[in-house]
Amino acid sequence: MNLYPYFVIPIQGGLLHVFEILIPESLEVMDITDYLRPYYKAYLKTNKQIDAIYIEYLDQHMIDLLDLLALGHLIVFTNNYKEAKSYEI
Repeated sequence: MNLYPYFVIPIQGGLLHVFEILIPESLEVMDITDYLRPYYKAYLKTNKQIDAIYIEYLDQHMIDLLDLLALGHLIVFTNNYKEAKSYEI
């Protein structure tokens, strides 16, 4: 069962595996560990072969920076993902 939005973004030399964890603002501090448990379990299934980071706000600018670093595969946990807006004329 997929409890969270998950998507993959290709970057130089690998893929960004993005988990948008969507922590509710009303969540008490003690409940955060229980809320994040599925994400920890998903990460541990990789046998820590892929690096993982947490970024509070992930946007196209940050993705471009990660792309320039050519990190290879990377798991990104984020609480807020902003897609690039496209404007048509």
